[in-house]
Amino acid sequence: MFAPIAKEVKNEILEKIKKGEKVLALSQQYGVSEKTIYTWLRKKALGSVSLLKYNQLKNENEQLKQIIGVLSLELAKTKKRNEIVALVCNTLKQINKSLVAKLIGIARAGLYKSQKDHQTADELLKEQILTVLGEHASYGHRRIALELGLGKKKIRRVMREYGIKPYKRKARWRKRRDERREPQPYPNLIKGRCPIRPGVILVGDFTHIIYQGKVLYLATFMDVYTREIVGWHIATHHAKELVLEALF
Repeated sequence: MFAPIAKEVKNEILEKIKKGEKVLALSQQYGVSEKTIYTWLRKKALGSVSLLKYNQLKNENEQLKQIIGVLSLELAKTKKRNEIVALVCNTLKQINKSLVAKLIGIARAGLYKSQKDHQTADELLKEQILTVLGEHASYGHRRIALELGLGKKKIRRVMREYGIKPYKRKARWRKRRDERREPQPYPNLIKGRCPIRPGVILVGDFTHIIYQGKVLYLATFMDVYTREIVGWHIATHHAKELVLEALF
C-alpha cells in the first residue's frame, strides 16, 4: 500500500504551482505522480477558477504581453502606433483604456489624443472625398484614391464609416437580336413631333398577361398629348384583329 501524502506537502505543492512552477518538476522533487497533482488541481478551486485554469490564463497573459511588446517595437519603427491604438479602441469599445496605454507604451492622455487626431483626420478626408464626388459622382474608392493620391484601403474605410456611396450608373439594356436585323422599311412618322392638342398622335403596343394559368394578350392605344389610354382590347390570340379591335 502507498503511504498517504501529508496535507502539508499537498498544500506546499499547490502553492508552488500557483506561483508558476512546473508540475513535472514538482512531481520529481516530491515523488508524487503528475496524475495525482493534476487531480488535486481539478479539485482545488481558486474562487470560481481552478488552479490549473488559473495558471493557464496566467501563462497566456504573459505570452500576450510579450507579443504586444514585440508589436509595439515594430509599430514604433513604422511610426503608426497612434493609428493602431485608435483602431483598437474604436473596434473594442469596452476595452480598458489604461491597459491599452500601458501595453503599447504611451500615456493615457496620449491615447485620447490619438483617437481625437484620428477622428479629425477622417473628417477632413471625408470632406475631400465629398468634394471629388461632387465633380465625379460615379467615382468609386479606387478612382477617388487616385484623385487624392492616397491609399485605396484608407479611402474605402472612411467611405464605409460615413456611409458615402458613389452614384451607380444604370446599365443600358441592349436588344441584341434587333441589332442583327435589317432596318425596317417603315419610317417613324412621329419622330421629333410634339402635339399641341389631343387626338392628333396615338401610340400603341401589346403584351401578354398570365391569368389563371392561361395566356391573354392586351393591346392598348395612348394619346401622346393627354397620356390617356383611349383604346384597349384583350384576346386569346395576337393576330391583327387584336390591334384593330383596340383602335376602333
